[in-house]
Parts: sequence; C-alpha cells; structure tokens
Amino acid sequence: MTEMLVYAKAAHLNLEQICQTLQSGAAENFSLDSYGPKILQGDYTPGFFAKHFLKDLRIAL
Repeated sequence: MTEMLVYAKAAHLNLEQICQTLQSGAAENFSLDSYGPKILQGDYTPGFFAKHFLKDLRIAL
C-alpha cells in the first residue's frame, strides 16, 4: 500500500481516486481500508504498537 501511494504521488496522480479505485477491486485489503484514508489526511498515529506485536510473536514461539 505505501509503495503504491509513493508511486502514485510521484506520478502526480490523484491519491484519493487511486485509493477508491483499488478499494473497489481485487487489491482491496485491510491496510488500504483502514490506514489509507488516515495517511491521505496526514495522520500517522500508530494503529498497533510494536511492543504488542513482539509480545504476540513471543507467545507464538
């Protein structure tokens, strides 16, 4: 998702239209649905903290 946004921005494409187009097709995914609108608004607050991810990995191990 982030690579797509970087490429689209470099190509001077409308980022909102790109996200809407991809959300309505086979490229739809949780990250694009959840974080795409936040990124477009400049909201980079974390959605999940690394310490929780590490805790889950340790439990899995």
